[in-house]
Amino acid sequence: MEEEIIRIQKEDLHIDVKVEDKSGVFPEENPAMLAEVRAAYTMLNETDEVQTVPVAFPQPGEVEGWTISLDGEPVPVSGQVDLPREDLYRQAREEKWVNPKTGEAYNFGGFGYTEEDLIPSATFEISLTPGESHQLIVEYIASFGVDERHSLHPVYRLDYLLQPASNWSDFKNLTLEINVPSQSDTYLNLPLEREGDAYKGTYEKLPDENISLFVTPHSGFWIDLFQKRSHAVIFSLVVLLSVWILSLVLRRRQSLLVKMVVFSVLFPLAVWMGYDIWTHNLLGYPFDIFQGILFGFYVLGLSAAVLFGLYNKRRLNKGHGVKQTFD
Repeated sequence: MEEEIIRIQKEDLHIDVKVEDKSGVFPEENPAMLAEVRAAYTMLNETDEVQTVPVAFPQPGEVEGWTISLDGEPVPVSGQVDLPREDLYRQAREEKWVNPKTGEAYNFGGFGYTEEDLIPSATFEISLTPGESHQLIVEYIASFGVDERHSLHPVYRLDYLLQPASNWSDFKNLTLEINVPSQSDTYLNLPLEREGDAYKGTYEKLPDENISLFVTPHSGFWIDLFQKRSHAVIFSLVVLLSVWILSLVLRRRQSLLVKMVVFSVLFPLAVWMGYDIWTHNLLGYPFDIFQGILFGFYVLGLSAAVLFGLYNKRRLNKGHGVKQTFD
């Protein structure tokens, strides 16, 4: 391919991030995160002849739904090739992961998204008439890589490779817009301006780095207060212990009406706290299958505490033996 004779006059890149809904009361896996990518190029053939140009479009991770068109006409995907990673990632720091909640950069401890030596690339051909501008549109759906080990909250990652565009004879006028979920923490390596749920920016020339986007969706009101699994577990145990302590205090000192009012507020609040924590991946695979059982014991413990606080055993000597009441 003779890239030096084809100029990129403009690229409009739109990335829309979607999070799949969790399924089930106790989902066994974190929800998948997808990116709907649309890259629109304005290209100029600088020669005096029609150029048939083979193109390889790389995208890390799993990709589906390729749709390609040139000047409004569909272009079929001819196949796939694997390109060497070192040709696509120019800077070592791009391999680092970043926790969007803390800004901490770290090395991914697993294997997958950033450890592949070869990057899959869709292949196709386009024919460009001389001296004319053409619009090439590439659309697809890409899956995020995910790290579930480093933190309590999963870190999702998407890379969009800009550096391969440097192989063309010239590249100018890049416009970026990345839309992220409203309830999420995000980190983006490029200095884009945030407007609501969108990151936007323009570049006269190709940036020096590829795009690396890290997203952690908000999981729940209580679970989002913690960064470590152990802290979340300890918090749920503290809630359970606190209910028991309050039950002991109220058992003999308050009327039944007061206790019923207190527990009618406290019990559902404590259940909500526990559910918000125990429906997330606290124990890690394969022990996460026991979290539903542990949450059941948590609710049983709360129920026992409430019943204990309501029940007050009194011995009334009125000539008729012993009488037990809730009063």
